[in-house]
Amino acid sequence: MRRFSRLLILVLSLTIAIPFLLVACSSGGASSTTPVTVTATTTVAQTATVTAPAPSGQPIKIGLILDYSGPFSGNIHFMAVPVRMAINAINASGGLLGRPVTLIEKDDRLDPAVVPQRADELKAAGVAGIIGASSDSTFAALATWAGANKIPIAGGTSADLSVRTTAFNRYLFFTSPVGWVYGNVLAQQVAKMDNIKTIYTIATDVGANHVAYDAFWSIIPTLKPGIQNIGNVYTSMTEQDFTSVISAGVAKKPDMLFDLCAGPSGSAFIQQALQFDTFNKTKVMGLYLLGADITTPFKDKYPVGVDAIDLCPYWLDTPPMKAFLDEFYKQEHLYPGSLSIALYNSAISMIAAIQKANSTDPDAMIKAWETMSVDTPSGKMTFNPYDHQGDLPLFYCTSGYLPNFPLAVGVKNVTYQQGVYPTEAQINTWKQQK
Repeated sequence: MRRFSRLLILVLSLTIAIPFLLVACSSGGASSTTPVTVTATTTVAQTATVTAPAPSGQPIKIGLILDYSGPFSGNIHFMAVPVRMAINAINASGGLLGRPVTLIEKDDRLDPAVVPQRADELKAAGVAGIIGASSDSTFAALATWAGANKIPIAGGTSADLSVRTTAFNRYLFFTSPVGWVYGNVLAQQVAKMDNIKTIYTIATDVGANHVAYDAFWSIIPTLKPGIQNIGNVYTSMTEQDFTSVISAGVAKKPDMLFDLCAGPSGSAFIQQALQFDTFNKTKVMGLYLLGADITTPFKDKYPVGVDAIDLCPYWLDTPPMKAFLDEFYKQEHLYPGSLSIALYNSAISMIAAIQKANSTDPDAMIKAWETMSVDTPSGKMTFNPYDHQGDLPLFYCTSGYLPNFPLAVGVKNVTYQQGVYPTEAQINTWKQQK
């Protein structure tokens, strides 16, 4: 098992801006759309020997809305902990604008009807912004609320296309990729596989999976003519019994099985697929499959050779990722998942927007956020002004085992970022389809 040093490296040592490195504005006095990179110089080792000025004054409040007691509550440690890490780190470094930061957490029970109530409570408490929610449906409710109440939202979970297009409003910012990006990356990978001619899909019925599925089948025919879609089935996002759909899918003898089962369903699908010997009968590829929120229950029994897209390759031997992993493990004695880094990035980007704006005014925050880049544990993330998407790196991985980790990790990793996100022209076209 990996040994974790007690000599902590500040999680934000390569992420939170103290100070900022600003890019010069364009000539003629016009505002520049050149991204501003957010970096930092403070480490935990430094703060252990150099005392930062204690934050003072009225706290800056940030809200967090997640599912603490509903169907997704089993993942709460993977989602809430990284946000708390970011808040604790900025307070340890002297605060935000010299003021302490307070995180106020609310439980929406994964119920879209509850989200506006919780958001109203956070507004009444005086939050500068809100991070959340846990699913496409709850984020959609939060997005609508944000537009009406004019409070910035950092979404680290939703991959639904509509909130970037037809349901978009200027108060929304995204630190997880839209589902279209997943479909695009999967299509590019499958196009390289000579032995894949037929594909069957099993997916949970959430907006992101529909978008990923539709994107894949719109892109792959141009990259790999002749590939066949031999069927699909969508299940409830809380489904736990996949025996019938797995047996039906395997019976079709596909060259590849797309596993798009998210949330609590992910581990259940893997467990039952193992019982059907699915991983020896067909190639399995999908999303959400290598985060520790999925692999932890299997320990060393997770199948080898599963291809997946991951946002948090915690097994990479880079200083920023090692710092993030060490601090996360110290908090919970768990390894992080894709949503862990997405929620963490939500927190550090909101903090950075306030710092860059030198204000908690919503309009000032939005202006700062729209052309900002942030150095995250997995690489640089830049926000687009036209859809407020943070174009963070994605890692296409193949499951296997490494000596330092007790869980299955990515033993082959291909990084995607440039060229896989929708262009401004594509986003504008989709917006007009409202």
